[in-house]
Amino acid sequence: MLRFLPLVWSGLWRRPGRTTLALIQILLAFELKHESEAVLEDTRPITRLLNFVSYFVSAVMAAGATVGAVNALYALVDQRRREMATLRAIGFAGGPIVVAVLVESMLMALPGAVLGALLAWGLFNGQHISPAGFSLNLAVTPELAVVGVIWALIMGLLGGLMPALRAARVPVTEALRAA
Repeated sequence: MLRFLPLVWSGLWRRPGRTTLALIQILLAFELKHESEAVLEDTRPITRLLNFVSYFVSAVMAAGATVGAVNALYALVDQRRREMATLRAIGFAGGPIVVAVLVESMLMALPGAVLGALLAWGLFNGQHISPAGFSLNLAVTPELAVVGVIWALIMGLLGGLMPALRAARVPVTEALRAA
């Protein structure tokens, strides 16, 4: 009874008509949300679309960068075939050669990753964009930059895997004959 006391005092409850009952039903069905929750719910479709597009573009660019790394490392392995054969001739197994090529491929990816993280921070951090009437604040956090650098190192590692295995499998006699 205490819940309806304000309605009784206001005179709405004395003789409820259809309008008053409809108003009470509307007020009871009304859902209150915090502004941030309402904005998050309204922007969810555009956020999903932007996430899909960004992940798709990132995947295509990652594949292109990995193919570029594979090409560069195959050229590197072919140029240094004699050096690697000499290492194998003096007693190194294929494992250390694979590790050396993989470390080199990751070291080749590191400057590009750091430069990319710095450029992303410098160009996009703190920017405000408004696609389709929604305002978005861009933030390049240190955690995001670290994820980008780690992703680039993984791409360098994957890109160097096939050339490293090729370098370790080349027969020593054939590689030493190559000029």
